[in-house]
Amino acid sequence: NPGRAGAYAGLGRVAFQQGQNKTAAKHYAKAVRLSSGNVNYRIKLGLAYFKLGRYDRARKHWTKALSLSPGNKKATRYLKLLDKKTGK
Repeated sequence: NPGRAGAYAGLGRVAFQQGQNKTAAKHYAKAVRLSSGNVNYRIKLGLAYFKLGRYDRARKHWTKALSLSPGNKKATRYLKLLDKKTGK
């Protein structure tokens, strides 16, 4: 249900803005499960994981976002940032 996915993404956005990254990741993960082709939800989920130091999960979602939207500037930028952070 895309409407419910949007609601979870909204909750994720609020939590992320308040620095509650674990809660944000939970909400964005639910949004991704409900709308797996939504590139923006995957990018936001990756950001929450990045903030939590879960770099493997951040990479997974940003890579998937790129496969869904080749050349996506945000996903590309975040993957480069991650490579810099992890020395890859």
